[in-house]
Amino acid sequence: MECLTMVGEKLLDYTLAPMARQVGYLIFYNSNVKELKEKAENLQHARESVQQRVDAAIRDGDEIYNGVHAWLKKVDEMARKVECHIQDDLHKKTWCSSRSFPNIWTRHQLSRKSKKMVQEIEILKKEGQFEHVCYRKALDLIQNLSSATGDVDFVSRVETLDAIMEALRDPNVNKIGVYGMGGVGKSTLVKQVAMKAQKEFDVVVMATITQNPDVEKIQGQIADMLGLNLSNEQSLIGRASRLLGRLKKEKNVLLILDDLWEELKWDEIGIPSPKEHKHSSNKISISSEMQQRSCKFLMTSRDRDILSN
Repeated sequence: MECLTMVGEKLLDYTLAPMARQVGYLIFYNSNVKELKEKAENLQHARESVQQRVDAAIRDGDEIYNGVHAWLKKVDEMARKVECHIQDDLHKKTWCSSRSFPNIWTRHQLSRKSKKMVQEIEILKKEGQFEHVCYRKALDLIQNLSSATGDVDFVSRVETLDAIMEALRDPNVNKIGVYGMGGVGKSTLVKQVAMKAQKEFDVVVMATITQNPDVEKIQGQIADMLGLNLSNEQSLIGRASRLLGRLKKEKNVLLILDDLWEELKWDEIGIPSPKEHKHSSNKISISSEMQQRSCKFLMTSRDRDILSN
């Protein structure tokens, strides 16, 4: 008898629960519609907040994540869906008057749809809790350098340019120096190399050093080309740590340092030292990690000894 009682109670639960839910749609029709309106309004407030962050990011020149664009579109679609549902003439048939009795089936269906849309809105609102809506896009090096070099005739430098590219492709070479007196076109030459190297390196970074190096400015040039935001780092050491960490994550990097006047303090800037990437002709094999990760240096200077050292 106890087994029969337990089975009977279970059957009762499975039967009454769905029935109560269906009856609830009829009873709570007005409250379900009201809740839908409130939830839809709250979702619009959330959308406005995200849109303000998006607009600010666009003004700063940042790129918006595709997921944020997709979410905004889904919210707009939901808003149209809610508006269409609320304005549906079928709602008039749910009213009770002296001349007519409310359409029970229509009342049930509209209430059920309202409740379902409330659940969809709650899910959509949670999806819109973005920690970040944008990212800093790396500078288009090819475009910038193309505008900088203009229509300079490189015919006389073709051999030098080809020699540099050939050296960059050599796995046993990781440091290349270009020297010459001021005004002979070293900077223009390495910019042209940078444009060609874009097709062969994962990352090409270029910074101008000058006679009186400004570490923070050099860090900024490198960060811009990496699409890295250093605004949260208050110290040069903090900025250097962020830069070095990012560069070490890249597999195939070409680092171009133009106009060297003295030996650089690599750690202070936040770039790996060429001394960390020495190749030895005595080594027959190279570890898989070294094969996967490489950083090559192309440097220019007026003084050959600086490059040699």
